[in-house]
Amino acid sequence: AVGFYDGSKDGAVRFYDSQLRVKNWYGTFDSGCVDSISFACKEKQVSEPDSDVKAIPAQSTLTAEPFIVTDFTISTGESIICHVPARTNQVKKLLQEHDDAVKAIDTHPINNYIALGSYCGLLKIWDYVEKTEIKSRAFGLGNEITAMNYDKVGEFLAVGFYDGSKDGAVRFYDSQLRVKNWYGTFDSGCVDSISFACKEKQVSEPDSDVKAIPAQSTLTAEPFIVTDFTISTGESIICHVPARTNQVKKLLQEHDDAVKAIDTHPINNYIALGSYCGLLKIWDYVEKTEIKSRAFGLGNEITAMNYDKVGEFLAVGFYDGTILILDSVTLETTPGGEFSHAKALITQLAFSHDSIFLAATDLDDTTTLIKRTSDSDHDWSYIGRNKAHYKSIVNIIFGIALDSNVPRLLTLGMDRNLVEYDILNSTEDNLIVMSTDKIEQSATPVSCAWYPPINKEHFLLVANSEYKYKLLNATTKRCRKTLLGPTHGSHIQKIVNLAYPEDKHYIAFITEDKIGMTALPLDGNPHNTTALLAHCDGASNIVACPRSRFLLPKRWKSTSTTPR
Repeated sequence: AVGFYDGSKDGAVRFYDSQLRVKNWYGTFDSGCVDSISFACKEKQVSEPDSDVKAIPAQSTLTAEPFIVTDFTISTGESIICHVPARTNQVKKLLQEHDDAVKAIDTHPINNYIALGSYCGLLKIWDYVEKTEIKSRAFGLGNEITAMNYDKVGEFLAVGFYDGSKDGAVRFYDSQLRVKNWYGTFDSGCVDSISFACKEKQVSEPDSDVKAIPAQSTLTAEPFIVTDFTISTGESIICHVPARTNQVKKLLQEHDDAVKAIDTHPINNYIALGSYCGLLKIWDYVEKTEIKSRAFGLGNEITAMNYDKVGEFLAVGFYDGTILILDSVTLETTPGGEFSHAKALITQLAFSHDSIFLAATDLDDTTTLIKRTSDSDHDWSYIGRNKAHYKSIVNIIFGIALDSNVPRLLTLGMDRNLVEYDILNSTEDNLIVMSTDKIEQSATPVSCAWYPPINKEHFLLVANSEYKYKLLNATTKRCRKTLLGPTHGSHIQKIVNLAYPEDKHYIAFITEDKIGMTALPLDGNPHNTTALLAHCDGASNIVACPRSRFLLPKRWKSTSTTPR
């Protein structure tokens, strides 16, 4: 059972099977978003009398099989406790709290009790049949109750607390709300939910096992026998907690903040995702499985990433201006691969075609150059920085000089300047500017990419804010042709060259909310361009997979990407 909230006053609960296929749903509660769901103690009856089967609702499937489930109780964002009979959609309000929001509820597995926990630290046991309060306990402000769950036999009530620090805590109480044991220092944020293992509690244990069972936090110090449990936290971490120890094992960690950096592996079907919570994940976008992850921790917001051309290294830029060069397999920092010369947020990273140079731009409109060395102690060394633009840098790109294998480094800024750097003659603390060319008069350049070699002349493709494409000669930087670009609502935000077979060439682009493709060679014909809605709240970045089978756009304020 999954609770949903769509922004309106009507919460909804949908039921899914093990394959995440919807089986039934209950909506229009008219009580706000669903905060928690708790099922009644009665076990699901598979075999029902004939008279009862007729009253059982059907599944929302083609087969329309009977949907058999126990009644359940929900708490909503308006502090309303509702009882929902599974066979009807008639919601019955059991209790409405006016003093403080009810955050967590759970139903006793045997008695007609509901445990209620609120943000103000108030814990109540309520008889929902007799409509009477059984027991209550106030823990005071600063002890927010965020989750609760009865064990399988209803002897203990596990309650999750949050005191404002990073350490969540789970305490166990008996029927009189007396503390029996607690587990703390999870170091993973507040506890959002608690779930016990399916194995039933064993009251009679062998003598050898009883010695390993922890004692209750009471004067009698009786054995504290409870099954293992799993918690989810406010930092999107799933932890398994063995009941006999306090050794928390992280099972899964997801992004709990916006994903700001993405890039695809140049060979494998991998995409790297970096977020403001400091989590870096490598994801197989074909098999839909996680390959590797590394958590840099809070305060290490990831803002930019880039693989080198063979997928050996992964460069990661952070909010504080730090640059790390990681091994793409182990995600460990390479020797000498940490640089803190920039003092502003890293906006873009780019490797040269031979993986010898790494360039970065930051929010201070400065370009930083790093070079790979043969030193056994330090694989990378700092070359220099240069503030060649007086407005934001929109693109940094490496190329290859004509008739040679020498890399070229160019940056394009909102100041309408295209700057090329002399990276071969640059020395330590001295990044030399080779040329600065003004490429626009009234429009603002927004992105650039190398034009595929389908012409005798070598071009740099530039998109501007006036819905135009410009083809610049790669050597002289002079405009050779201006063409109409895509006109899908807003102007282009970014363009990407797609690596297709020699007889087919395309470029991909994103606007504020759309993702599209344009067939090459460019001729200004709008019928050679197609686009579709990428994300309703806007697209901020796009990357292509190695063989251009997928385009992966990222939306604003997103914690994921969507293959297209």
